[in-house]
Amino acid sequence: MYLTFDYSYSKLINKEFVHCINSNIVFSFRKDIHVSRKVDESNLEYPEDDVFMQKDYKLRIFQFQEALAGIRETHHPTMYNLPNAFVGATVEISTTTHQKKVKYIDPWTHIVEVENTFDHGEDRSIIAFCKEHEIAAQLQDMGVALVGDVSTIKGIERGLVTLPTFEYVICNPKILADLMHIRGLLKKKIPALKNNTLGVDLVGITKRLQSGIKYSMKKDTKDQDFGYSDFIIGRVMLVIGNSILIYK
Repeated sequence: MYLTFDYSYSKLINKEFVHCINSNIVFSFRKDIHVSRKVDESNLEYPEDDVFMQKDYKLRIFQFQEALAGIRETHHPTMYNLPNAFVGATVEISTTTHQKKVKYIDPWTHIVEVENTFDHGEDRSIIAFCKEHEIAAQLQDMGVALVGDVSTIKGIERGLVTLPTFEYVICNPKILADLMHIRGLLKKKIPALKNNTLGVDLVGITKRLQSGIKYSMKKDTKDQDFGYSDFIIGRVMLVIGNSILIYK
């Protein structure tokens, strides 16, 4: 909706379109303004100077190591003083499929295991179900909120065992049939191969969920063919004495 203020009559007039005539003062207000994340830089050039208005030029592209060096400079104690800040990345994704009928990929979330782990600052509480006592002991040592077997499932079903707050549910395929008895309590977090929460290597699954990199694909509300993912890839630590940037 647009609102125009006619100075000569000093009153508000509702109009579908805004017209500024003669000395009239026009104010326009619009609800649900959509700003697309798509950027068309085909008519722009790269900046030649070090200081410039970004909107007037193409986005400068840096090599990964060069970009980290820039982060080291801006996060130095003499500037932002954030040597332990997160390093993030943004990936643009096409959500179109190769089918004749126009279809788009639904949003998704995954966690990928990384060799160099870091404190991501997220609460990723896990509950696990298995029949092997040795595996259960390892999971408890790893900090899993609840590790149960068939008897635990029966206790939950009867209300004798209270489920703790959890973000993920993992289990061994051998106990999946028993776990279906409490699927109403687990809701959409039932272990499945699709989200890699069902498998025989529960220790490996737990490690990935606890310390892996979490990334989600989101879709633009208007541009259905455009998806994007903003995620953290690590932390930057600046060793003051040697001026060495360590990427974790």
